Amino acid sequence: MGHIIAMVCHKGGVGKTTTAASLGGYLAMKGERVLLVDLDAQKNLTKTFVADEDLVGEDTVFEALAGKCKRLPVHYVRENLDIVPSADSMCSVDLVFGGVTGKEFLLADLLDGVKGDYDWIIIDTPAQIGTSTANALVAADRAVIPMSCDCYSLGGLKQIYELIEPIRKRFNRGLDVSGILLTKFNHRRKVDQETERQLTKKYGSLMFETRIRECAAISKAPFAKMDICTFDRECNGSVDYMAFADELKKRIGCR
Repeated sequence: MGHIIAMVCHKGGVGKTTTAASLGGYLAMKGERVLLVDLDAQKNLTKTFVADEDLVGEDTVFEALAGKCKRLPVHYVRENLDIVPSADSMCSVDLVFGGVTGKEFLLADLLDGVKGDYDWIIIDTPAQIGTSTANALVAADRAVIPMSCDCYSLGGLKQIYELIEPIRKRFNRGLDVSGILLTKFNHRRKVDQETERQLTKKYGSLMFETRIRECAAISKAPFAKMDICTFDRECNGSVDYMAFADELKKRIGCR
């Protein structure tokens, strides 16, 4: 059975989508079977790999959650890499599924039908905490928390744990927080140094040793419909995300 990883953080712009894309792209490059699941209405993970015109008429994760298709709609990206695309309609998830009994298990039930086909399932979540993020955490066996170096991200960690702990107790006792990943890191900036210091003091070994450095190529890769590790394997961003993937595998106990 493969690993199911949820990328979670209440704040936008911290690198959740980039981390999901980069981790998935690198693992697929290494020959592991990867499924990406996009739960964000902004569809940035989907747009990283798939052109809008290629999804015209296709089902998305929203239709699957709503029970309009029997299986998750899996879209082929390249060898070893597939994606379940998102849709604009995901912005209404809280309204549509708010009164549904067992709404927290919708994604987990769908993944039961495909998780035997993959070594890794990586779930990207929206910035807001709600039904989509809850579904990701109920379905996942591990959570990764990407964070940028600013005071708003620092304050948001408490909110993430206030969501994770009840889900662990009520719905998913096997859920583990694999770690906190610092992104967009610049060791010369004082705010980055201070954020790193405070997080390390408070969370210690929960911090990934890898830092994802600022890298212009990271913002260019989606325009080429690629993850950074495929787009430019020699750039700082690619080197850092490959190191993060290896560190994550080591923490999980993978070879």
